[in-house]
Amino acid sequence: NGCEYMTGGIVLVAGRIRENFGAGMSGGVAFVMDSDLAVGAKINRRSVRIQPCSYKEVLLVHDLLREHYLETHSPRALGLLNHWRVTASLIRKVVAPAYDKVWRKQLYKMLPTLSAKRVVTPHLRSGRDSQPLPEQPGMTGRRHD
Repeated sequence: NGCEYMTGGIVLVAGRIRENFGAGMSGGVAFVMDSDLAVGAKINRRSVRIQPCSYKEVLLVHDLLREHYLETHSPRALGLLNHWRVTASLIRKVVAPAYDKVWRKQLYKMLPTLSAKRVVTPHLRSGRDSQPLPEQPGMTGRRHD
């Protein structure tokens, strides 16, 4: 029962979810990678809905995944970033219907901070194979080595 009774915040699920996801969820938003195209069958439809992500939400997910990689050096996060076009096409937003308007207002307020992060984030390398960490679509600013 992932995100059960969630009332706020943002969750990024980079793996599979199980049945009854979002049961009792009244706030917050979850971004789920729908790699097996089964998210729709696994959510609690009494509490939440699946929606496609807006471009801004995809950018947010990229920022979250990038931060996660920087903090943990997760091979899973790196793989998702290295195949960003595929990853981005699989992201689904799970949100309580009544919370969606609130979420859109919060996202709008977050955008200046997200844009600033994209400008100052240095160019990263993935350690073992020294491949550049992929930049986010629409990223501005210079890459640093």
